[in-house]
Amino acid sequence: MQRVFISRKIKQNSVFLSWVESNIKEIELIDYSLIDFKPVHFTKILKGDWYFFYSSRGVDYFFQGIKEIRLEAKLATIGAQTTKSLAKYGYHADFTGSGEPISTSIAFEKVVQEEQIVFVQAKKSRESVQKLLKDRFQTKSLVVYANEAKKEFPNPEADILVFTSPLNVNAYFELYSLESGQTVVAIGKTTARELEKYDISKYKIAKQPSEKGLLDCVKSILDKKSFS
Repeated sequence: MQRVFISRKIKQNSVFLSWVESNIKEIELIDYSLIDFKPVHFTKILKGDWYFFYSSRGVDYFFQGIKEIRLEAKLATIGAQTTKSLAKYGYHADFTGSGEPISTSIAFEKVVQEEQIVFVQAKKSRESVQKLLKDRFQTKSLVVYANEAKKEFPNPEADILVFTSPLNVNAYFELYSLESGQTVVAIGKTTARELEKYDISKYKIAKQPSEKGLLDCVKSILDKKSFS
């Protein structure tokens, strides 16, 4: 039995869940976030030509906050999953990034003219795309939710540790150490850089910053362990 931990609560339509269900005798999935989230009240919509969303959670907190107000701006997202979240509120993205900050900022820069960009984000956002663009464009930050690393949570004692954000990495390794035989997976390069702060140099990075990309990475690790 292989134990796989992922630092988010898996939804019913997740590829991880269907994979585990088809390998129920060989795989145990432990899934919970290492971060506490709560909305941040904001009193007005900032003026901007573009609104850029870093996450699906940011989309939810933003549109729950503005309620019936119709947003009149072009919309951009960090990646495909966040774009899907916009659709729940009746909006479409005018720009969808790759999921990685550097490639997203390069592509986004090509479609933005002399326009203002409002970045919808968490209180402890790394502002990864905004920092890459702020020298060339007018940018603003709109904080719509708070994200705090949990101080206590059980050790998943997993064979494979899958981290979905830098803050999840921070929360885990402030409490626990990497054990012999454990393999670490990062959703992207930013998360991988956070691992290196804890002297973890051996890790795998998903080819795509998505649950499917993470699952493919986990499968490849298990294949090398002669799992089928």
